[in-house]
Amino acid sequence: MRHIPSWLVGIVFVAATFLIYQQVWTAGFIWDDDARLTKNPCIVASSPYHLVNILVHAANGILLWRVVRVFHIPGALLGAAHWTAHPVQVQSSRGLPN
Repeated sequence: MRHIPSWLVGIVFVAATFLIYQQVWTAGFIWDDDARLTKNPCIVASSPYHLVNILVHAANGILLWRVVRVFHIPGALLGAAHWTAHPVQVQSSRGLPN
């Protein structure tokens, strides 16, 4: 098996993260988000907020992959990908009061 460059894996990882979380572009805010985000003068729009969240989440997934790989643990990329895509990272607004 040929060696795949780390930068290429990183690009694919970020692209996959954006693909997985694509529904965030039409998502609203829930729970206490009105008090903490939408009325926050530092947040100008929900789109840059969601973009930054996805980028930070993808960066953390790549960091996890790189750290686990340093310890020569098999399946480092698979573990990091699972952490990044796991459903516990998503919060549903179904059944919540308006």
